[in-house]
Parts: sequence; C-alpha cells; structure tokens
Amino acid sequence: MLQKLSYLNIMLAIIYVLFYFKTININSVGIFLIIIINWLALRASQQENYKLSIWHFAVGLWSLYYACYTAYGIFNIVSSSLEYGFVSNDVNIYLIFASTFTICILTQLVLYALKAKLK
Repeated sequence: MLQKLSYLNIMLAIIYVLFYFKTININSVGIFLIIIINWLALRASQQENYKLSIWHFAVGLWSLYYACYTAYGIFNIVSSSLEYGFVSNDVNIYLIFASTFTICILTQLVLYALKAKLK
C-alpha cells in the first residue's frame, strides 16, 4: 500500500509541476521535497528498514506544510466559488486534482509514520 501510494504521489507531483506551476518559487521546493519523502518511503519499503532520521522529519514537516498550504488554497477557491456562484470546468479539474494530491500526501505521511513506529 505504501509503495503504491508513494508511486502515485510522485506521479501526481510531477503532473502538478507540469500543469500548474507558472514560475519557480518556494512552493516548487515543496513539490521537490514531496518527491524526496516518497523516494525515501520507497527505498525504506524495498529495504524493509523504516527507521526515521532527521531528514525524514525535516522533509516530512515540509510536506505537511505544503499539504496544508494546498488545502488552504482549495478552501479559498471553494469559498470564493460559492460566494460568486460560478465554478468553471478548469477550477473543477484543479479542485479534484489538488484535493486528491493533498489527501495522498497526508495519507502517505501517516502510513510511513505508522510503519516506522511499528518496526
């Protein structure tokens, strides 16, 4: 489960960068770190070694920040769409994609933390 979710997160991160980032900013670093934490999860699952290091905590905290930042953006888009009563197809696609990406990031962080704690 953790491997499949990590592969999915890497794929979603790459798609997110390709379609939704117009400039390089601090959020680009967040996407890169999400790819790193998923790579670390894949490497740990292949080696059956789920020990947490300082890198796991640093990258995990940044991934958590990025997921919260994306969730806050989703909330703002939904609230303004409800206020004005208009939602375009592009906004719907972005909301579905960003919501899926955020949920996958949070789920992967929780699953990895549980695996590390149980081992």
